[in-house]
Amino acid sequence: MSPARLTALLAAAQGGWALLWYLAWHPTAPLAAVALALPALLCARPAWRGARLALGLCGFLAIGYLAHGLTELVANPPERIAAAIASGLALALLMTATHALRASSRPATGAPT
Repeated sequence: MSPARLTALLAAAQGGWALLWYLAWHPTAPLAAVALALPALLCARPAWRGARLALGLCGFLAIGYLAHGLTELVANPPERIAAAIASGLALALLMTATHALRASSRPATGAPT
């Protein structure tokens, strides 16, 4: 599987997890759940095709999701497991987005840069 497609799958997983997390633990705030999940879900489709702008956006979004997950992990004990899952997904998304961007910028000839 290409790094861009793995990034797209992780972005969709991150958005889906954010949506599930907020709808399950905060059912009175569905707008917050959609606002948290929508950016990752919107950048997943262009990232699947390997669009470099979408891959970069996924990386930037992953930093925000990672910060949010780590903050919830430390500050909110009842939601530690959900926050740990979100942090792990965000870290994986950040690493794959970075790898996909680096792999897409290499020359096609295979010559070292």
